[in-house]
Amino acid sequence: MIRSQILLNKNIISEVKKIAKSRGISQSETVRTLLEQALSGSHITGITETKQDYIQSLGNFKLKNPRIDGFKEIFSVGGKTPEIKIVGPEMFEEYLKTRNLPVDLEFELAEVCAELKKSSVTGTLVVRRAYVVPGLENPPGPRFLGLQSTKVAGAVKAIYDFAIEHEYYLKSGSSICVFIHPFLDPKPVTSPIMSGVQLPYGGYAAPLNDEASRVEVFAVWGNNEGVQSFDAIDRYVVDTKRQIILDKNCPQKSLMFCTTKKSQSEKIPVPQDRQFEQVLSDSEILEAGRVVYELSKKYGLRRVEFTYDGLETILFNESAPYKIYEKEIKNIDKVGEIFAISSEKDVEALRSLNTSKNKIVYIDKKIVEERAYDVLNSVAGLPEKYMVLYPGLSATAHAMRVLNDFGHTAIVVGNRIFKHNEKIIVKRVGSQIVIESLKNSAIKNLVVNLYDAKLYGRDLVGGKATNLSILKSKGYNVPHGLVLTTEFCQKPRNWDEVFKSIDLDKKKKYAVRSSADIEDKTDHAFAGQFETYLNTNYEDIPMKVREVIKSASAKRIHDYFASMGSDWSVKMAVVVQEMIDVDKSGGVFGKDLQTGDEDLIVMDVALGLGDGVVNGTAKTQRIIYSRSKNKLINDKAGNAKNLLTRMEIDSLVEMTFSVEKLIGEVQDIEWAIDKKGAIWLIQTRGLQ
Repeated sequence: MIRSQILLNKNIISEVKKIAKSRGISQSETVRTLLEQALSGSHITGITETKQDYIQSLGNFKLKNPRIDGFKEIFSVGGKTPEIKIVGPEMFEEYLKTRNLPVDLEFELAEVCAELKKSSVTGTLVVRRAYVVPGLENPPGPRFLGLQSTKVAGAVKAIYDFAIEHEYYLKSGSSICVFIHPFLDPKPVTSPIMSGVQLPYGGYAAPLNDEASRVEVFAVWGNNEGVQSFDAIDRYVVDTKRQIILDKNCPQKSLMFCTTKKSQSEKIPVPQDRQFEQVLSDSEILEAGRVVYELSKKYGLRRVEFTYDGLETILFNESAPYKIYEKEIKNIDKVGEIFAISSEKDVEALRSLNTSKNKIVYIDKKIVEERAYDVLNSVAGLPEKYMVLYPGLSATAHAMRVLNDFGHTAIVVGNRIFKHNEKIIVKRVGSQIVIESLKNSAIKNLVVNLYDAKLYGRDLVGGKATNLSILKSKGYNVPHGLVLTTEFCQKPRNWDEVFKSIDLDKKKKYAVRSSADIEDKTDHAFAGQFETYLNTNYEDIPMKVREVIKSASAKRIHDYFASMGSDWSVKMAVVVQEMIDVDKSGGVFGKDLQTGDEDLIVMDVALGLGDGVVNGTAKTQRIIYSRSKNKLINDKAGNAKNLLTRMEIDSLVEMTFSVEKLIGEVQDIEWAIDKKGAIWLIQTRGLQ
């Protein structure tokens, strides 16, 4: 009777074959094992009467568990969630005894997985942890995406082994569960991604105030953990009571994490035509805001995680308690040396140091990207308490809060990278934290990182550097660089000493550019008035910097001031940036300068560096786009061949919209496309 029931169920017999294959034994031997268990009274779902189910549905699971309860909460406010199945804590207790899963559980898993995967476009599954560990708000651990049914049992074991290794189960009141749901993203992508292919996407949403009447929504292309790993992410603000989108920030998104045939989370380039595109539809943004608001009203402040369902919209796959951490205004002035952590071996090396005084720990980005939370837990457990620099954003890097739980001081650093043994200073500028190389801090207010330049104000870093810093900090492709401040440029000094303190690669070439305090304003841009030097060798930088500074007192600048009919003065700062390998470049005006028509976006393109476009010596292609008609009205090459593909044109138009939204006004933008097809922003200024 039992054997005939097995053989009559095609789904089950298919899974029997998979179990047999994964175990390296014959199908008959697998069935024989199942029969022996049945005859001895062991539990086999779907074949014998059961005393208890190891795997439960959401409605039948009665224990308190924040991750599981989150699905119940989402369901209660009308949010769309995937169907989940839960492996309860009883199974973990069984696993502790033998470190093996019983065959009947594997068989039950196979039966459940055969049903769940019908709801997945890819026919694959997700296996996730659901730990309850007293004293830890959000215990980290592994999760597995895009699994075939035969890999699910191994994933369950890995989640159990992680809990055992980190002794979660030893704490009174702990509960170790696992849950499974369909993998919701489209099929694994292949790089490079062809134009028009549906991209996976996802993100997070969290309240901005205690009433959740303002909610910030974060979204990325690819798997949603990219929100924790990249600066370049979409951010939207929703007025949840009125269901209005108050703000959108959609910067350039050049990288994403995707499930591929090689990896569950591989970093790959975003197709050029999708880099400036808004990730979520307006209806999805509003729905994410609504769900956070309704959850927060009913259960207290909540943060949600969501992902594209592979078919039509977003599904919510996590609701977790959330705390709003007010920014501390206390002064921070910490000087130390970076100790970079990228593996368990690094943690042990830090632990074994004779003295760890003045060490500042930097969590390597790959720990977040690879979800190596065992390493993060080891850092958290260090007896000495450190300042820890952690990749990501404060609203989404919830795993870093484990560090704070254990007494460390965690500071999120976005997408910035720090080198092992690099000497740095962490300090407060206004209400924000700034991190600088100690080399640069030795010449305080003389040299600042381009990433942080926006914090110092136009008076110290000038207009060009301020605008570039805003773009760079939001994730746009802006060449790496430093700013020699107005204070640097105004006072005579020992140049050799200063340049020894500047952290630049001697093998690369650089652009040396002006960034005067009066430059790149909307009313007076001073475009082209000061000197710029491209392809400068490292050893020639001091000479070129002097020439840029001298250009501030040139006769043409005096005449420019005189034409404005008032007394003006200029403070010069200088930007030094790495050169990129340019294929073609140009400028975009957010309106027609000749007619003042703000409906038009006018683009001039030339091969090679953009200086030929600016000075009029290059053969250019002019492209004109109408905002109202949403189409090109001219893309004639004139005296040059067609230089841009339609995809590149569309991408540059989207770039223009994106930068205008960020800055808040129509822009004059200089850009370049390198020989690998990446779009770079070289400069932006307002148009009057």
